[in-house]
Amino acid sequence: MGEDLALTTSAIMSRVERLEDDSAAFYEKLASRFEEGRQAFQEFAEESGKNKTHLLRTYQETISDALEATFSFQGLDLSGLEVALPEEVSLKEALKIALRLEKRASSFYTQIAEQSQSLLATIPRAFSRVARKREARIEVLQEMLERA
Repeated sequence: MGEDLALTTSAIMSRVERLEDDSAAFYEKLASRFEEGRQAFQEFAEESGKNKTHLLRTYQETISDALEATFSFQGLDLSGLEVALPEEVSLKEALKIALRLEKRASSFYTQIAEQSQSLLATIPRAFSRVARKREARIEVLQEMLERA
């Protein structure tokens, strides 16, 4: 179920930070469990760390207290951004979980980019960039799933 709340930029950034941390941990677990795809999973984990750094740095360099107090995101769906890897999961099922995560994360970042168009251009550009990276993961994961 989606949440229909007005969220401050700070609240969104806290959620973004958690999403990237959780994603990195998820892919690290996949890399340690599955030889097939290990390199891609490790790269995704590292990229999640870079995504977090890039988005947080952009936020810190751009958002002022005045803007933080007056801007909010409306109607963002925060559901489906949590990820868990069951203990006895097959590679195929793990890839399906990863695909769901990437589709939701890409959509989430795209929504943020669209809603932040009225802010300085660096904000929507940063979120669009990370959305595209998450979309690229979908292609890799889909190929892996077809081979599994």
